[in-house]
Amino acid sequence: MLRKLALGVSMIALLSGTAAANPGNNSNVTQESVGNTATIDQDMSDWGSTSSVDQTGSSGVATVLQRDDGSPVGGEYANDSTINQSGDSNSATVTQRSVGAADDDSAKNVSNVDQTGDGTTATVLQVGQSATSVIMQAGAEQNADVEQRGDGAKTSAVLQDGVAQFADVFQNGLDTGANIVSSVDQDGEGHQATVRQVGLEASSLIQQSGDFNIASVDQNSTGDGVLDSLIIQRREGNMATVVQDGAEANSEIRQLGNFGLVDVIQNSDGGGLLDSLVRQTGDTDQATVTQRGVSADSVIRQLGGAFQVASVTQNSTGGDDLDSLVEQRGDTNTATVTQRGDSADSSVDQQGSSQVATVLQVGGAAGEHYSTITQVDAYNTATVTQRGDGSTSSIIEQSGEFMEVTVLQNGTELVSEVYQSLGAGSIASVTQTGENKTSFINQQGEGHIATVMQQWGTPAVSDVVQTGIGNMANVRQ
Repeated sequence: MLRKLALGVSMIALLSGTAAANPGNNSNVTQESVGNTATIDQDMSDWGSTSSVDQTGSSGVATVLQRDDGSPVGGEYANDSTINQSGDSNSATVTQRSVGAADDDSAKNVSNVDQTGDGTTATVLQVGQSATSVIMQAGAEQNADVEQRGDGAKTSAVLQDGVAQFADVFQNGLDTGANIVSSVDQDGEGHQATVRQVGLEASSLIQQSGDFNIASVDQNSTGDGVLDSLIIQRREGNMATVVQDGAEANSEIRQLGNFGLVDVIQNSDGGGLLDSLVRQTGDTDQATVTQRGVSADSVIRQLGGAFQVASVTQNSTGGDDLDSLVEQRGDTNTATVTQRGDSADSSVDQQGSSQVATVLQVGGAAGEHYSTITQVDAYNTATVTQRGDGSTSSIIEQSGEFMEVTVLQNGTELVSEVYQSLGAGSIASVTQTGENKTSFINQQGEGHIATVMQQWGTPAVSDVVQTGIGNMANVRQ
């Protein structure tokens, strides 16, 4: 969370700062009304270049190309471009280059584009040492494309306002020490933001608000740095995809209403934690989380109504820590959790209506596995499969309506507890093999049937309690 806060603060500082003029090439163009057009080409200055274009009204278009030979500039920026366009057709293209600069300026290329109203479109390409880009667009047909490549840190902020919107940011810090920061803030209507980041460390914050939504983040660490992604979407279409590949990765997605749909993929070949948090409160919430690494932690909270689907797949590459939590409320719930690796842990919590939950845990020699499923009223169903040497344990609690539990366990200490409760279908089946074993089943009202099979040698314990109506119990030890 501190990283996210730092990201927001740095963006504010970025937007409020003013750039000093370079002693090299300087250009100022002011155009008012009707035709507008400005093309500035600044080339091979030993002292960098500064360009300012101010256009008011009508057809707009401004193109700035800046180059720098990489000599020490002794100032703040090698290349600095500011474009202000107000009203009508708008368009701005900025290309900056500062390759291999020898000095230690904090920012080699800086671009500020501010467009207000109508056609809009801004494309910024920055190549070379560290780069900073700010684009602010307001109403109508916005579009913004920012590409930053080369050694050094990369910072980009795109703010858009109303109607069509689109923002595409690509950041590539070629050296292994590059830190990369991106923030895209969109407001109303079309939305869409795609961010791809390659560098040692990368942070991405996308906020979208009402209407069509869609955000995609792809982050790749070139070393052992941390990848951070936060996407906040608000009401209407929603959709968020996050792909992170690095030693350590954090992803948080909050959707806050309507159609939902989340896909998170995290991969780590290092020893860091993969951490994913998904919160959905919409009508049709769907979330898929896939994690592959030494340690992985996934939390999915779906608290809306109507339709919820959650799928979690965690594969350990040699660690001993997999954690998954799924919480669902209301109507048609489904949760599927697959964990492969030592010391797996899963908890599924479902509430009203159609519920179904499936958990598969497969462990290595160190084993451990643990699963808790809690379902409340309506059609219920829970299936848990645990395989591998080691501890294994499963608790399933259900309450009311059709109910049904199946638990299969494989090896060593084993324990299973099933509680079903006060009304309707019942049925519970537990199969345990190898070593100590233990099973409790407690069923309360109506259909009942409980089958427990404990196999392969002693010791074994089974306790089945059934009350009113259907009854039947079959235990083999």
